[in-house]
Amino acid sequence: MTVVKSLYKYHVYFSFSICRLYDNVSDRCQEMPDTTKEIVELIQYLQDASTVQVVELQQQVNEAAERLQFLLNYANLAREFLDCCI
Repeated sequence: MTVVKSLYKYHVYFSFSICRLYDNVSDRCQEMPDTTKEIVELIQYLQDASTVQVVELQQQVNEAAERLQFLLNYANLAREFLDCCI
């Protein structure tokens, strides 16, 4: 397997994991608490999600975007290289 294919597979896996994490945050935020304790836990979760988790997810999205840009640039270079060699 080439380095580009490996990087692509990692990028796809990483991107899907970001989506799953966002889905987990969304699902948790949509839960309806039944007790005061659950309300307090949800408020604490929302505070953590908005100050820590979302920031970390944004950093992961930025990393994925940079990796995708690299892959797109590399693919363009590879195509140009192949065109020159034909």
